[in-house]
Amino acid sequence: MTQDGTAQAISVRPNLIVGWLRSSLVRTDTMVSGTTPSTIFGLIPAGTNNISQPLNRVSRVQVSTGINGARFLIALILLLMAFLMLNGSMVLMVIVILIAVAALATSYRTELIIADSGGGTQQVSVSPLDKEAVQRFADSVNQRLAAQG
Repeated sequence: MTQDGTAQAISVRPNLIVGWLRSSLVRTDTMVSGTTPSTIFGLIPAGTNNISQPLNRVSRVQVSTGINGARFLIALILLLMAFLMLNGSMVLMVIVILIAVAALATSYRTELIIADSGGGTQQVSVSPLDKEAVQRFADSVNQRLAAQG
């Protein structure tokens, strides 16, 4: 909540590939809530997830970044396979390269983690390009938590 009593809201992309899908997060005096798109393989839209956490049950909010090792390894294997296809079908090679690039682009992850006082967590995946906006959102929630004391 800002000093003038308004809620803070952000809209972020879940990853680099599906930029048209958006996650929305809102912090008010009493809640952290929002919606995030569900995807299959990080690419195909498959519904939405709702986030709703009373602020008095939130213990901390943090932003985490890192590499998804399995996805990164799959991307490297696919690139190696594409390289080995140089003497074969060019169409198949291009398709494998596109899949590898998509896997590589989504292997670096940024997550907003909302931890509740009972030990549970809710995670929201966001594009690394939106890390700064998510960090500001997490800081505002943590400041509100500190003000509640």
